[in-house]
Amino acid sequence: MTWLFRLVGSVAVLAGVGLWLFTETGLVVPAVLILVGLALLVAPSVLLALPELVRRRLVSLRIVKSI
Repeated sequence: MTWLFRLVGSVAVLAGVGLWLFTETGLVVPAVLILVGLALLVAPSVLLALPELVRRRLVSLRIVKSI
């Protein structure tokens, strides 16, 4: 699963750099794509751990039943 996040992240970085260099879209859209892509490249394990932490917290608060 982490390889999928890294693949999507590298595509987002390349798309952001391509938009920045070869089009007149301004700086906001390419910068957002580059930042999201870098986040997906650097921290896929953190992104995968967040739902598990939230689920455990909800179970401990008895909002969600344990599976």
